[in-house]
Order: sequence, then C-alpha cells, then structure tokens
Amino acid sequence: LCDIRIWEKQMLALEHIIKPIFVDLRYHDDLEKMLNAILDLQLEPFILAGFSMGGYVAQEFALKYPEKLKGLAIVGSSARGYSETEKKNYQILIKYIVQGKATVINKSSILSSIHPSRHQDQELITLIEDMLTNSGDKVFINQQLATLNRAERFNDLHKINLSTLVIAGVDDQMANILDVELTAKSIPNAEFYSFKSCGHMITLEYPNEVTNILQNWVITQFGQLAKSG
Repeated sequence: LCDIRIWEKQMLALEHIIKPIFVDLRYHDDLEKMLNAILDLQLEPFILAGFSMGGYVAQEFALKYPEKLKGLAIVGSSARGYSETEKKNYQILIKYIVQGKATVINKSSILSSIHPSRHQDQELITLIEDMLTNSGDKVFINQQLATLNRAERFNDLHKINLSTLVIAGVDDQMANILDVELTAKSIPNAEFYSFKSCGHMITLEYPNEVTNILQNWVITQFGQLAKSG
C-alpha cells in the first residue's frame, strides 16, 4: 500500500551516485504484470531494490530474469510462501472488503507496522496513514490477488548469482526476522543487516541508516555508477 514516499529519502540521498527510478506496482493485480512493469523500463543491467511486497517481486524478478540485473536489495521481505490457511484467510478478507464489511486502513494496522517506540511519532504515523489512504482498499486487493499464490523460495535462492543486500527489522510483525535472515543465508554471499527496535517500515523508521548501508554497498560492489546505471 506504500507509494514513492517509502523510498523517497533514500532516492534523494543516493541520486549523486545512481539514477533512482520508482516503479509503482499498486495498480497491477497479477504478478506477471508487476514483473512486466519492471521489464518495460528497458534498462541496461540495473540494481533492483524492493521493500515488503516489492521485495517479493524483486526476488521473483531476479529468479526469472537474472541477466537483467547487476544487483539485488531486499528490505523487510522474505522467501517464505503463504500456507493454504493464509491464502484462505486473505480470500475471506478480500471478500469482506469488496462487500464493505472490512478495511485495511485503520490505526491498528498502522501501529502494528512500526515498533512500539515509534507509536508517539505523529509525523511517521501521519505519513503511513496518508500512504494507506491514498492507495485504498482497492490497491490492497490488487496486491493480494497478485501475490496470493506466493510460493516458498528458500530452495531456489541459490540460483541468484548477484551481489545481494538483505535488510530486516528485528521486531517486524509482517516479515519475521528469522525468515528474512534465512533468505539472506540462502542467497550466495548475500550481505545481511538488521535493526533492533524496528518494525516493518524499515526505510522510514531508520532512513539514514538504510541510506548509508545502501550507499556503501553500491560504492563497494559497483563503484561510482554512472547516472544511467
């Protein structure tokens, strides 16, 4: 349900070494459409970064189109798939939302996405609330339909032969820290970082720290990239 603001601080801080491009996947209700939205940019081999659902899409893209990439960054996401129970629960939730009996835009969901130490950070809460409201329940439905058949990928990740960065929040309630760490361990030579006292909204909760990790990784692994890269 996030928009460009989930990456905005990192994009602004890193534009002196890379050319950041944000791909808006909110209006696609199919995984292939999401992958094609990235393909349609027709870029030279590039670094692909994804947060949360975007991390799942980035992982799938790397497995399907490895020749298109020079690097991969996954934030707040893992290779864990959905169980049949989870699929059924999401299907029920989608049905209730369509019927107007439920909504994902509420204070409880916002607070659960960040660490309790941030619950008094009104600026952060307002930003998240505005992104959710801007996207709305229809985007939630789109994204759940696109990822409903999410398969477990731990046994496939050894195929990713790319410089890879994985970042986690220790207290993330949506992407379990153990699953994210296992994701990193399953990708050959992946670098793994985690933040204590951090929930799911990692790029917003620790914006400067995430930026520094990304910047050091890009410079170390790829050098001072040309703007076109």
